[in-house]
Amino acid sequence: MIEPHDRRLALGLREAIGAGASYKKACEILDVDECTVRRWRQQLRAADGLEDRRRESGGA
Repeated sequence: MIEPHDRRLALGLREAIGAGASYKKACEILDVDECTVRRWRQQLRAADGLEDRRRESGGA
């Protein structure tokens, strides 16, 4: 599951880039490391998009 803080960063990054900021500048403004965002993007590509990969619990 994506943590709320990470989700806000990702949405802010998308918004900044959509408004014309460069990828590097958007990361700088949001104070997130470019390597972190690159890793997120690679994970999304490898998983073929967003999917919930948590194990299903046996209860409830």
